[in-house]
Amino acid sequence: MQYFNDGPGRAHSRSSAVHVAEVENAGKSEEREKNAGRGTADSCGGWKRWWHMTERDGGVYVQCEVASLTRDIPTGLGWMNQNLL
Repeated sequence: MQYFNDGPGRAHSRSSAVHVAEVENAGKSEEREKNAGRGTADSCGGWKRWWHMTERDGGVYVQCEVASLTRDIPTGLGWMNQNLL
C-alpha cells in the first residue's frame, strides 16, 4: 500500500495483491484456502486498487477504482460479458 499527498486537500493511494483468497478455519491447524485453484470470485489471481480523496464543500469526496484478474467471470457479471462481445 502506498499513500500520496497531492497538495492541499488532495491525496491518493494505491495497493495491489498478487493472490487473494478466502480462508476456512483461519488460525487453526485445519486452516486451508477455500476453492483453491478454481478461479472463483473468492480466489482471484490478483487485483489493483486506487483511492482518490478530495476535500471540498465541507466534506471529503472518495473515489475507488479496482482492477481484478480472475479465471472465471464472477457470478452475477455474466450479462456484462455477453453485452461486450
